[in-house]
Amino acid sequence: MKRIQRNIFINYIYTGIKCMDMTSSIWVLYLAYRGMNLAEIGLLEGIFHLTSMLFEIPTGAIADLLGRKKTIVLSRISALIATLLMISANGFWGFAISFIFSAASFNLSSGSEEALVYDSLKQLGKEEQYVKVNGRLNFIIEVTQGIGAFLGALLAERSYLLSYSIAIIFTIAALLLALGFEEALIYEKEEKVSFRVHFKLTMQLIKANMELAFLLVYYPIILAISAIIYFYGQQYFAEQGVSKVGIAIIFLLNSVLAGGGALASNYLVKKLRHHTTTIVALLIAVCMVGFYWSEQWFSIVLFCFIGGLTAVLQPISSEAMNKLIPSKQRATLISVQSMAFSIMMILFFPLSGVIGDLVGLKVTFVLLGLVLVICVGIGYKISKYFLSYKGDKMYVRI
Repeated sequence: MKRIQRNIFINYIYTGIKCMDMTSSIWVLYLAYRGMNLAEIGLLEGIFHLTSMLFEIPTGAIADLLGRKKTIVLSRISALIATLLMISANGFWGFAISFIFSAASFNLSSGSEEALVYDSLKQLGKEEQYVKVNGRLNFIIEVTQGIGAFLGALLAERSYLLSYSIAIIFTIAALLLALGFEEALIYEKEEKVSFRVHFKLTMQLIKANMELAFLLVYYPIILAISAIIYFYGQQYFAEQGVSKVGIAIIFLLNSVLAGGGALASNYLVKKLRHHTTTIVALLIAVCMVGFYWSEQWFSIVLFCFIGGLTAVLQPISSEAMNKLIPSKQRATLISVQSMAFSIMMILFFPLSGVIGDLVGLKVTFVLLGLVLVICVGIGYKISKYFLSYKGDKMYVRI
């Protein structure tokens, strides 16, 4: 039992080291430095999300077959290969293979880590502590991601290779920690189904609940557009003459406001009720359009506010969708939600890169803001339909 108890403590350290990603705030700049234009960068990110979407179900089967620990170990090996390829690749297809391995590492770890923690607590008879443990993990993730982004950009001022080399060291450290996990004896194996059966069950669930279908399109659009601003923000500020150290500070401030936004989410829902998402999404759109007229310093303010506002929406979207289905179908929802976001990124990210090459990122951000305004307007109209027959029982925070 002591070895199972150690899983919780090891996972705190493992999560902190894994999320200390030195490349998160510089990978767009690095690819541009290596000769990729914005369209190619967008296509690479599209390949990442296409791979993630295709690997969603197979990686779940791997976790069931091999166990949580081995799957986590495989995720770190895949992440290590991805980083090595980013350093050694000499062209688009080399980077594409790196992004495929990166997506695979994300899929392999995304469910296995949470499952290992829950299974460990369950074996110890302490599963009621999962929410508290998970809250600590989310805090560790936010803090270490912000620090990693800051230090990575700081190191890149001296050398991109230095940032990626240290990222490799952290990945190896996380791999070694993962080897210290003990497989829990109790874990509920999910029913293995083919992609065809999974897709059929998913479609039946969505058809039976139009509110859920609406959420699976609406929130991923908002979050995908915001993610595009975040990633292309690296190149935007570089084109504005901001140094890598300056970009590091900007992304650190973005993380601070994101943490504040996540904490404020519950308070805003109590105050704004069903209008929360509409108001927050419109504020995000206003910030995007504001890039066109803003000076450099004000662009930084707008960028950080977008990060904070987006963080407000993430727990709201999760709560809204989780309340719409029974517990036994929750895994399916998570899978569909992840796939929906990937589809939006596949559609929007490469297109934004092409537009950015043609007319510049400032205009691209404005156009994305206008698209978001249209989507919010349509979403508000649809939400009024749900409110007309569900009233206060409606879970959509529109």
